Amino acid sequence: MTKGELINIVANKMSGEASKKVVKDVLNYALDVMKEELIEKEGSVKFRGFGAFKAEKRKGKLYTLGFTPEKRQVQTRDRIVVKFRPASDLKKYL
Repeated sequence: MTKGELINIVANKMSGEASKKVVKDVLNYALDVMKEELIEKEGSVKFRGFGAFKAEKRKGKLYTLGFTPEKRQVQTRDRIVVKFRPASDLKKYL
């Protein structure tokens, strides 16, 4: 499902109570808040009955390239990885 499909489904389920533009604005605002919580604060976002998104910091790794005497080492950068853990209610349906 794409973001556009989600907007259409929600707008149709609301039976004219909210336009697609209103649903789009609300969804964009909610996603911005989630991004801020996950990326900037390295926190978590939990939805009861659905699951939880959690940001984890991963340290960079040091790799040695080549099997010759001129081996060279490459350092990858630290990064933030977002993981999803489904709630038990959702696991029943998967």
